[in-house]
Amino acid sequence: MLSGTALFVGPMAPQDFLETFMDVADGSGVAPDADFSLVPRGGSVPEMSRQLVEAVERHAVCPSLRLFQTRTRRKPAVVYTAEDGLDFEDICAPLAARKQPRLRRSQGKKKKRELVEYLDFANAVLQVELRVASEDDPFVDPPEGPSRRSSFKSCPPESPPSPCSPRQMSRSPKDKPSSSASQNAQPPPSKPRTSPPKPASPGSPPQVSAQSYDSCEGLTAEGRQFRYSLISHARTQFTCQHRAHFFQLLIFGPFARFVRWDRSGTIVSQRFNYTSDPALLSEFLWRLSRMNDAQQGWDTTVRRASRAEAALLKESVQTFLDDMKAGSTKEGTFARKLLRAERILDDTGIYPVWKIHAVNPDTGISSDLIVNRPLVAHPSLCGRATRAFIAYDLQQQRLVFTKDSWRDTDHGLQPEFDIYRELHAHGVPHVLSALYGGDVVSTAGELHVTQAQMYYIDEDGQRIISDDVVRRVHHRIAQDIAYPLATVRDERELVQALHDALCAIDAAYSAGMLHRDISYKNIMLTADGRGVLNDWDHAGSLDTPAPGIGTWKYMSIKLQENLHREHDILDDLESVFWVLLFAAAERFSAGPPHVDRDLFENSERGPDAEASASCRRFAIVYNKLHGVPFTSAPLQSLIKECSAAWRKYQIGIDDDLPEVRERPYVRAALESAPKPSFWRAKFAAALSEMPATEPTSGKKRKAEDSDIQELQLRRSQRLKGLHV
Repeated sequence: MLSGTALFVGPMAPQDFLETFMDVADGSGVAPDADFSLVPRGGSVPEMSRQLVEAVERHAVCPSLRLFQTRTRRKPAVVYTAEDGLDFEDICAPLAARKQPRLRRSQGKKKKRELVEYLDFANAVLQVELRVASEDDPFVDPPEGPSRRSSFKSCPPESPPSPCSPRQMSRSPKDKPSSSASQNAQPPPSKPRTSPPKPASPGSPPQVSAQSYDSCEGLTAEGRQFRYSLISHARTQFTCQHRAHFFQLLIFGPFARFVRWDRSGTIVSQRFNYTSDPALLSEFLWRLSRMNDAQQGWDTTVRRASRAEAALLKESVQTFLDDMKAGSTKEGTFARKLLRAERILDDTGIYPVWKIHAVNPDTGISSDLIVNRPLVAHPSLCGRATRAFIAYDLQQQRLVFTKDSWRDTDHGLQPEFDIYRELHAHGVPHVLSALYGGDVVSTAGELHVTQAQMYYIDEDGQRIISDDVVRRVHHRIAQDIAYPLATVRDERELVQALHDALCAIDAAYSAGMLHRDISYKNIMLTADGRGVLNDWDHAGSLDTPAPGIGTWKYMSIKLQENLHREHDILDDLESVFWVLLFAAAERFSAGPPHVDRDLFENSERGPDAEASASCRRFAIVYNKLHGVPFTSAPLQSLIKECSAAWRKYQIGIDDDLPEVRERPYVRAALESAPKPSFWRAKFAAALSEMPATEPTSGKKRKAEDSDIQELQLRRSQRLKGLHV
């Protein structure tokens, strides 16, 4: 099973699909007539591909695009991890279309056309998915009849986001029916409800009544396998390219479907017979070839980098990696490790080198950021879909960090760039500056916004899609490079980083803001070891509370017990404690006994939610953390004191123990827990008892001398057996 699967929406009538999503800019001309009758007779995917390419070229269906059979450059020596979000055994469709360069006059005669080409994601416009049998259809249509609808509930594209649900707004149906309705015999539906499938005529798949139809996803084994392949190819395209959306063409036997992907969902057309009704397929390819880059879904603020620009990125990254390996820079300063940094450069030919145009809207300063392979790429096709890059800033001539994501606009969350602007206006410390950023607007001035959420439920109520389908806007931000908390050199750096994060929480709270997503990954380090509180994309003001926001693994007990509860300052402060405990257990444990992993491993919102909260409450209330040894006496004392303070607080809010609430030590805990200054003082006291981190020498050290695991091992051996 692939993780991060898509939300499929549909099916939409093919002609409606073309008119809604593939409106040609000039509106002139008509698609040429074409004959695709030989395509399904190929009997194999390569032969079907050849027949389709020949038919398209014979009838000049899409002269600005070139169809070809794909092959990929892949070096077996390169090791890929699941964090790429890609399945490198299946990264592309068997057939693709790319932009066709114009022939120069000096080229003379055309060279013989090669049908098979390497897939270059820098110019791949369309992937054509092919299967031999019609039974491989990955989707299912509702039956013919008066109950069938081709229209969808919709918020008009030009409307601003509204507090009402998209279910409350409608869009008029189009009147033009598909000319191939009679060809749409279908496999069984994905989720039968109450009515059994209707008997089918001999030789055709069974149909299903409207009452039993629930989803457009088919559940046949062949259909599931085909759909997983579509998902894998779509994930690759979103990861390797910079896209607001893109199209796929599905061909299975004599049938076809159109598909449109964006970060809110995937819209699927009804299937049609392209041999008896070739006009739809011809018009799809013709329209696609006449669309400009933005209409095809390209992010027009991104272009392919030149060879010279790619060389600048490679040289800078290689120096960065060499410094990390040596443990110090040429100037003698400490070079902190950046996890997965070796992933920044890719020499397989799969990831192009891109040039992102970025602007700071406050200063007007702009730059081009050169990027290659994402440092992190979230595997989900729908949702925030965050990608992180280490980029070369041509303006500042140095490496910076760039984050690309799709923010939710339906729940009152501010753009992250605006949050950073507000934080710095209030002088909040230990927060990185935003060098460039904001919502991404195309070169034509159009905001990158998803559309699938406007079509996710059918008028007859048959489309059952998660309420998580929301309107999303493309957002980008560039900052200085920060380093994971996992790279702290010793216990002092850990406590210092968390103390700095508490300072940021305190100052932001005084300015009327909450972070609302304190986690091990969001508390980071500068190169010199000071803490920064990063990733404010879930932040909000005290005047706009939001329930259930945060990283489950580090969420407060109260939020885990009730996700509908509004987030407050106590939740941020308690999350700092869970980050402290997790980081100390990961790096500075001197056990046995060790910290119970169940405190963090029940980390999913779902059936384990109650178990996770109960486990944490039990560990706090019954002092289960007091006997766990750590490699530093001040660190161990800090954890013990914080645990004791949260214990008193948890006892004080227990509705089953109202009499305990009046005890002086409980009242004091209830008054102190919501104050960031109370926790800052505890961390400051621990820092005062810790020796300073040893400075690095001016000489380059060997890689093994700077290895974090070796430092941890020596420290553990030196302090093993330390107890309170």
